[in-house]
Amino acid sequence: MNYTHKAHHVHKKSEIENSKSEIELVAIHPSIVVFNQHSTITIRLILFKTINVMEKHIATELTNAGDNFLKALSLFTPEEFNKVPFKDSWTAGQIAEHIYKSIKGVPELLTAKGLPTQRDPEQNVAGIRQMFLDFSTKMKSPDFILPSNDTKDKADLMKKLDENFSSIIAAAKTQDHTLTIKDFEFPGSGPVTRIELLNFISVHTQRHTHQLQKVSEAMVK
Repeated sequence: MNYTHKAHHVHKKSEIENSKSEIELVAIHPSIVVFNQHSTITIRLILFKTINVMEKHIATELTNAGDNFLKALSLFTPEEFNKVPFKDSWTAGQIAEHIYKSIKGVPELLTAKGLPTQRDPEQNVAGIRQMFLDFSTKMKSPDFILPSNDTKDKADLMKKLDENFSSIIAAAKTQDHTLTIKDFEFPGSGPVTRIELLNFISVHTQRHTHQLQKVSEAMVK
């Protein structure tokens, strides 16, 4: 569908420019239905409501994901935090460091100036969620967020995690999710939008909360 073809219905130059501007916004969200093609007010309201629902949903999910991860970490004693539960497993401390490395710097990415997105901003969301919420599969972490073998300070890591989660959630509540993040890509996947990155943070955290539960269960056997 050509989102700018209706401009000839408007006679004044300024109105044509406004019409094009509003219709281009709809092109960012192809799922939006425009009920009155001559009403820029209708377009604007539908777009606002769609983005607002998106923001509230992911912010709530991120809050729960962060809280659940920190709660799972809190159940480990300082000694258990650095104990290997079984062969080839990360310690609770390594899982915490891995999550910290994966979210460190994300608040800055979310609040930096974004770029207009020339596709559905949620194009990759379903794939990201399906991949990371399938706990039956094993995944290999990129080297730059792998945890070290050093002894971890539980209190320090939990403080850093809490601060970063809080900043990410604040950005999720205030920033335009439809924009593409400048100078950032998922390895091998190309440019990413804010809503895609927020979904990654959420499901990646949920995945490792599940891993922490498995580590905790192994500790009591």
